[in-house]
Amino acid sequence: MLTDAIQESSPALLFTSALSFPEFIEQNEFYGELLCVCYDETRLPAKEQLQFAQFPDTLNWLVIAAEDAPDTIMVLPILQRIAEASPRLDLHIVCEDDDLTRLMSLVDDAELPEDWDELDTPLLLIFDEEWQYQASWGPRPQAAEEALDQWLSQHPEYEELADSDDDAAQITYNQLLHKLIYEMRIWYNGDLRHACAAEIADLLQSIQSESESDDEDEADNDNDDNQGKDQDNVQVRHRQAQVDSEMVEEDNDSESDRRTQENAARDNRGGRRRSRSNNRTDGDREDGDARRQRRSNNRRRNNNNNNSNSNNNNRSGQSGDQPNRRRSSRRRNNRRNSASE
Repeated sequence: MLTDAIQESSPALLFTSALSFPEFIEQNEFYGELLCVCYDETRLPAKEQLQFAQFPDTLNWLVIAAEDAPDTIMVLPILQRIAEASPRLDLHIVCEDDDLTRLMSLVDDAELPEDWDELDTPLLLIFDEEWQYQASWGPRPQAAEEALDQWLSQHPEYEELADSDDDAAQITYNQLLHKLIYEMRIWYNGDLRHACAAEIADLLQSIQSESESDDEDEADNDNDDNQGKDQDNVQVRHRQAQVDSEMVEEDNDSESDRRTQENAARDNRGGRRRSRSNNRTDGDREDGDARRQRRSNNRRRNNNNNNSNSNNNNRSGQSGDQPNRRRSSRRRNNRRNSASE
């Protein structure tokens, strides 16, 4: 039995310790063969089958089942077919006779009877991959309620016989039970199997929508947090920009003061240079006048010297020509004498 496993603290251990559908059939001595027949007869509508195959979220299905309940025999094969159609769905089964104390702690927020003995089975409990309770379904589709109520009204002794310990009563009860199961097979082979698949498909769609809504809320919260952080960053950048601006203004003021001081220093140096230049200009004019006076005196001295030299040369030339003239006179006289001879 599953008693010890149910009492373990790990939901995953509880789930993996539960029965698979083939294991549940194998241990069902009275209705195992009928479960196999119903499973073989079960076909899912194409629309719902595609929806199950495309379901995106991982879910754990835990079914509480009674081995001799007519709804278990009719509905459990349909649930198994749905789980097989989706790679995201995993189905396990616990019997209502097991100790369900640990299981109750997993669904304490569900709208379920406080006394688990009052549960109508099969009951499908749906958990996400983190073992957060999502939803429940069972024991039959709503469309089957009217047909079952009508049959029970026609056989009021059925529930009384089910609670009786008398052997004769149990024989009558088993006969009515087989009759009910036969008629339920007719119902489910008609429209109820489709109704069951459609209700499960709607339930999964609602779980997916809630999950997407939660994701959007988380995204909105993250966006709000990011916006708050962005605003903080903007304020920080604004303060930093103000500090940078103040520092730039201080640098500009310092640079302006430095340039003013440099200009003042250049003006002072320029004034001193102009003063020295003016002083040099006055001195240069005085030196120029003196130089021009000296050059003028030198030219006058040179002219006087040249004139003196010229006079001396003229006198030398006159005294040097007299012997030449005397020699020319003697040559002429000699030529005359030679001619007369």
